[in-house]
This record gives sequence, structure tokens and C-alpha cells, in this order.
Amino acid sequence: MATFNTQDSKDFDLVQLADAVNHGCEMSMNLVIEASRIQYRHRPGDQSCTVLDVDRLATCPLPGLSEENSCVFSGYVVLLSTEQAIVAKHFEDRALTIGLVNGDLSKQYTHVGFNRPKNVTYFCDHSNLTRVSHEKKWEDQALRIVLNLSINILLVSGVVTQQLKDHCLSHNILVIEHARAAILKAFAMSTGAVPISYVTQLSERCVGAGVRVNVLREYHGTGKAQMAVVSIDACGMTLATAVLASSVHAKLQSLEDRFWGCAYRVHHALKDGKLLPGAGDTERLCIHQLHKHMSKSRPEKQGRGDEPSKGIQTEESRLAAAYEQVVLQLMADGWMDYISTLLVNCGQTVTKAQACTYIAQQLRELPGAPLKKDIYMGMAQGDRGTEGKRMLERESEMVGVYDNMTVKFETWRRALDLVLLVLQTDTEIITGINEKNAEHRDFMFL
Repeated sequence: MATFNTQDSKDFDLVQLADAVNHGCEMSMNLVIEASRIQYRHRPGDQSCTVLDVDRLATCPLPGLSEENSCVFSGYVVLLSTEQAIVAKHFEDRALTIGLVNGDLSKQYTHVGFNRPKNVTYFCDHSNLTRVSHEKKWEDQALRIVLNLSINILLVSGVVTQQLKDHCLSHNILVIEHARAAILKAFAMSTGAVPISYVTQLSERCVGAGVRVNVLREYHGTGKAQMAVVSIDACGMTLATAVLASSVHAKLQSLEDRFWGCAYRVHHALKDGKLLPGAGDTERLCIHQLHKHMSKSRPEKQGRGDEPSKGIQTEESRLAAAYEQVVLQLMADGWMDYISTLLVNCGQTVTKAQACTYIAQQLRELPGAPLKKDIYMGMAQGDRGTEGKRMLERESEMVGVYDNMTVKFETWRRALDLVLLVLQTDTEIITGINEKNAEHRDFMFL
């Protein structure tokens, strides 16, 4: 297991940590590193270590351009239509106000947890002579509230009705939909705005200030539509957005998944402070340790004339050891099947038989001691002396492939829970008893 110390910014190198967990996604990991640098520069009052806050990351898919145009910007970057881009240009070089809505901007929206009364019918005691719908009245009220508060930008986590968006655009109000709750929180901390659930809750104390809008680029998107890439930023905000470009529209989702996968691998590595050897090394070490336990727990043979003594195993202990051998062997076989399947799926071997032969050869080459691999990231260990640091500087090891410890442990735990559930179900079906039967309290359950 590789361990490292992130408390000393002079000794810690995030780049080499990212190389260890990029898993072949170099381009996406480079974007993650650049986002971390942006957050590090804009982190107010805390320069103790290199940081990566996944809650302050966002992505902006950009269709039509090649992947070489992918980059990272400070602030919240969104893709706007031509009409919205005109409003954004009007806002450039101005300090703007912002309102945050955590939900939908529609008459029918209700917050999470609200339950409408069932089997209730509403009747009106007079006819609607003005023919003005309730939806129209709500839109007029919402627009009047926004105009009275002089809000320039509305950031909404949900969707906005098309009629209200059109009214806002006609009054030079920029409406941005589908913003994550973490994005709203970042703007709330930087601008002083208060996120609300309904537009009727907007008041002067809920409006934030100090927002800047910058039109980064204009281009023709898919078809004849003209789009604009716009950055919305505020002073002191550590938000960074990765603009993911691709000329193949269907590939954008894959690029976005790769970016978030890289970001969370680095995030978990920084949070754990430890990494496990990847490329199947940890699993091979598990097989190696299981084989060692099997050799230690083999039952000793007892001759016919021998009598039980303190040094001789009893019949119960020999039976328990035999069952232990079966369990350990099945666990080792399960690990072997897991690693061989991975080797076949990755294309390193053609058949499982070749994979098992390759794994067995690697197991024979493992020493008796546990697997020792270290990851060189500047000066990783805090207890090493100056001479040791200089040696690491002179002879830096190549960074191998590593996996996140907590994620891998959680995967193993869920797999074990599933196996135990199946075994428990089989036991109850075969024996016909369960834990609730009082007459079988002494029966051992999994």
C-alpha cells in the first residue's frame, strides 16, 4: 500500500498522484490538474496544500469542435443561444446582481417532500370572464418580482417555463437552467445570495452582487444555430469549469464521464491519503496471502495408535480446519477467476486458461513478505530524513498504476454482502428454518 502526506505543499506533487490514478485517460486527467491549479490560485486564505474540490467543478459539453479545444476556465461556463448571447454581451464589463432558485420556475413546481392532498376537487364560484389563466398570472407576478429587485441573472437548478424565459430575455434578464446545487452554493458563498425554492420568496436579502459575465467564444453549433460560450464568475469563487469539445456529438457524454471519473479518483486519493497497487497486484497479493493461510491451517495427520494430547488436534479442530481449507480455496479461486476475467476483457490474454497460467507464474515470483510498492510524489513520507529525501530526488521511481483504497474496499464489501445474501437464502430454502425460529437458536447463521 502506498501512503503519502498532503500537508506539506512543498513536498507534495499532485501531478504524479494524478499520473498514478489516470488509468489511461491522460487528456481528462490533464484537465483535472488544470482545474485544481485554478482552485488553488483562487482559494482565499488557505495556501497550505494543493486542493481539488469536486463540489467546485463543472463541465460544459461543446459539440462541433475538435477535442484539442477542450480546456478549463475559472467560473461557471455555459453554452448560450444567440438571443441569450446578446444579453450576455450587454452585461460585459459590468457588476451584476444574481438570484438563485433551487428548483423549477413554474406554477406547478413544489419542493421535495411536499405532498398534495389526494381525492380533493377544487371548484370556482365564478367564471373566468377575463380569460386570463393562472399560469399567466403567475408569470406576470414572477416577472414583476424579478424586475422590482433589479436582478440581472437568474441561476436555476431546474427548468424554467418558455414563456417566462422569453419575458426575461425581453427585459435583458439572463436565465440559466440546470445548474447543480453545488454551483448554487458556490455563487451563494461568493456573492451573498440566498438560494430559494419559489420565486415569490425572493427579497432584497436573497439577491447577490458582484457577478461578472464574459463571452469567451462565438461559433456555429450543429446545424445553422449560432452559439456562445459564456463564463459567469464572481470574486473569490473557486469554481472551475472544464469545457469538453468533440466533433462527434455522441462522444461528449463519454468525455464527460471520463473527466468526472478522473476527478473523483484524485479526490478519493487525497481524502484517503493511501493508494492500493493497481493492475491486479492487490488481488494477486490476496491470493498469495490466502495460500499462505491454507498452508498454515492444514490439519495434522494422526496415527492409529496415537492418543489425543495437548499437542494433537481434536476431531472437532480437524473438521474445522478441513472446512477452513475449503473456504480459503474457494476464496482464492474466486480471486483467480476475477483477475483472469479482467485480463481477458482488457485483451492482455485470449483465454482464461492463458490468464490463469500468467497469474500463477506471477504468484510464484511473489516473495514471502507482503507486496511492497511505493509511489514517488516528491517527498511523500513525513518521517523520512533529509538524506532520504535527497535519495528520492536522485532516484525517483516510475509511478505505476494505483487504485483508490476506499472505493475498492466498498466494492469488495458489496460483493461480499451479495454472496452472503445468496448463501443465507440457500440455507433457509434447504433447511426450512430462519433466525426467527426459537427452537433453532443454536443454529449458526451467516
